[in-house]
Amino acid sequence: MDEELVSIRDNNTWKLVDLPNGQKAIGLKWVYKIKKDAQGNLVKHKARLVAKGYVQEQGVDFEEVFAPVARMESVRLIIALAAQESWKLHHMDVKSAFLNGELEEEVYVKQPPGFVKRGEEHKVLKLHKALYGLRQAPRAWNIKLDRALISLGFEKSPLEHAMYKRGQGRDRLLVGIYVDDLLITGADEEEIAKFKLQMKELFKMSDLGLLTYYLGIEVQQKLGEITLCQEAYAKRILENCGMEDCNPTQVPMEPRLKLSKKSEAPAVDATEYRSVVGSLRYLVNTRPDLAYSVGIVSRYMEAPTTEHWAAVKHILRYIKGTTDYGIVYLKEKGKVKILGYSDSDMAGDVDDRKSTSGVAISGNSIGYSSSREVHLHLIRHGFMPSYNCWTKHGERGVIMEEDEEGDDIIDDNYLDHFGDTFMEDAEGAEGEGEGDQEEARDEPTDDLGRTIADARSRCETEKERENLDRMLEDHKKSLYPGCDNGLKKLGCTLDLLRWKARKV
Repeated sequence: MDEELVSIRDNNTWKLVDLPNGQKAIGLKWVYKIKKDAQGNLVKHKARLVAKGYVQEQGVDFEEVFAPVARMESVRLIIALAAQESWKLHHMDVKSAFLNGELEEEVYVKQPPGFVKRGEEHKVLKLHKALYGLRQAPRAWNIKLDRALISLGFEKSPLEHAMYKRGQGRDRLLVGIYVDDLLITGADEEEIAKFKLQMKELFKMSDLGLLTYYLGIEVQQKLGEITLCQEAYAKRILENCGMEDCNPTQVPMEPRLKLSKKSEAPAVDATEYRSVVGSLRYLVNTRPDLAYSVGIVSRYMEAPTTEHWAAVKHILRYIKGTTDYGIVYLKEKGKVKILGYSDSDMAGDVDDRKSTSGVAISGNSIGYSSSREVHLHLIRHGFMPSYNCWTKHGERGVIMEEDEEGDDIIDDNYLDHFGDTFMEDAEGAEGEGEGDQEEARDEPTDDLGRTIADARSRCETEKERENLDRMLEDHKKSLYPGCDNGLKKLGCTLDLLRWKARKV
């Protein structure tokens, strides 16, 4: 607690004043946290002074609160690029980051509990800079960091505002931001060291060296190979559910299982169900084989029953035998060729008859998803998965777009190969993409079809259909491993994902 207050005072965060008429002071509280490493071992105890931001009113105490952070697709893209180019990934952390954010609003807080100044108990603290807990604190910090990086010569991606680049060729640096965590990579280690020194001059930084642990994900780096895994996290999930000694199963979900919101089975504790499923959803960040099954059980958060809970326990049994699974990024020979896969089932949801589609951007796994379609009337055309594959993971851009000078944010060669090949399993998708379907259709369909055609035209896409028999029973569930030796065989025979089951 003393260390936290010293950090706040050194940062010139506040000033002791009388509370002006018409103003109100926000209360403060202490929050205690135990920081652990990748294996779950105790690193240190932390005390954080936090404002009770839940009492703030928008338009009075703050205006905007949004602050961008790097999407996992973007993080995986940088990691895949580092593996391809044999670059090293570095990690830095900003100490007490939110205390650096400069406030635009006039904000007053009460004195910290246990540290009220004797004789001036009636006074309050006027904030010059943000505190943790304030609604505008993340945005204030992000603005401060953004200005700092731009002053150091970085350019921000217009499509991914938490990704920055600087320099050209061997001098190029890429930096990904997630609140106060900086993911850094580039060809020249001297340039990386120079950047670290520049950041230390601007903020109090912790140089964590080569990346080993990022947002709860374990990272192992070798020359031309980077592995992402959440083994310790997976084991904690099993322990929290009391299933650390359960018998493992070969697949995450029964192949023909049909769940429904109208289940008449007894209800279960919804809070516990949501907690477990929420943990599983984060595990999907390095486990594409869980995308479909976790997506299915996520549909029943509101009123789960024993049937839904049994499906969750089946997933946990699968995790028991695969805790050491993860994504492996390897250096490819020759030019990088990124593949896209898309497919869907036909009105598979028994409640609303909507389809479930799966998409994957691979050739070093970058983006993947399994989700229920929104547009029911588009099922008959069979092209929505392909459309999603382009828009969600392609047009969304991550950080693979051109800047004003025509240089790619990542590399001059990468945009040419993005979406080189898209594997489809629907003739309707092909027709929509080419725009040659003669039959009448709703107006939204035309718009989506034109979007696909436009994207393909710009990317000079080579289109290949993928037959059902090569999609391991049916690629409709995308990342669902099925029964034929699971995802190992899928990755081996189809090169769907550069994804391996291995000890790490």
